[in-house]
Amino acid sequence: MAKLITTDEECAAAISRIDEIWDTAVGSPEELEFLDLAAAIEAYENLRWPIGEPTPTEAAEFRAEQEAPAVAEAETGAVDG
Repeated sequence: MAKLITTDEECAAAISRIDEIWDTAVGSPEELEFLDLAAAIEAYENLRWPIGEPTPTEAAEFRAEQEAPAVAEAETGAVDG
């Protein structure tokens, strides 16, 4: 099991290690290390930079941003892609 990450420096080192073992073989010891590091990084980032629930205004703005491309496509008949 991976060590608990408690500093930004430890997190950076863990991310560097993930980069080194990114294409590891399934079932290898490196795969387990990868999974442990990924879980430790996720836990640290959730504590360090929590993402709370959006305010009603933020939620409405996000929805409007998501709908804007669809409205533009409907109005112009253009489809990206």
